Amino acid sequence: MPHGQSFAVVDVETATSDNASICQIGSVQFVDGRCVDRWSSLVNPGVAFDEFNVALHGITDEAVRHAPGLPEILPDVRRRLEDQIVGCHTMFDRSAFWAACRLHGEPSLDVRWLDTAAVVRKAWTQFSRRGYKLDNIAEYLGITFEHHDALEDAHAAAQVLLRAIEKTGLSAEDWYQGGL
Repeated sequence: MPHGQSFAVVDVETATSDNASICQIGSVQFVDGRCVDRWSSLVNPGVAFDEFNVALHGITDEAVRHAPGLPEILPDVRRRLEDQIVGCHTMFDRSAFWAACRLHGEPSLDVRWLDTAAVVRKAWTQFSRRGYKLDNIAEYLGITFEHHDALEDAHAAAQVLLRAIEKTGLSAEDWYQGGL
């Protein structure tokens, strides 16, 4: 595999329109272009779910009733993600972690964030202005996944990043250094 295909990708689902209401986290880690870790957990956000969000991802109050809260699960998240490039498709996931960490009095994740949607917009110029949502670009690239499941979304975004690396010859580090 070409150099520069080591990175993680994370995705979250939220219970409400408040980014801090994380109810599911999914992450994948790639080393030398190979998936070496897939992890997901439900998270009890401590708030009632909005019907809109439940309709989107199917996670309910009942599903997370006995799930850990963010403070309990954050050490595992940090162990999996910190000190590396972490992709997310749009910066929603980064803002959700910032908001949730702030809400719980925790420091933000110490990662180098890379927006895979911005990578798509540069690697495939036909998506520079629109059409770069994860489900659309995955369909374009022939990547199948169950949208709005955090682990599935994280894995799909990682596959998109791998395809961009392959297409352009730019590593995840190159993309990060480019300010995306």
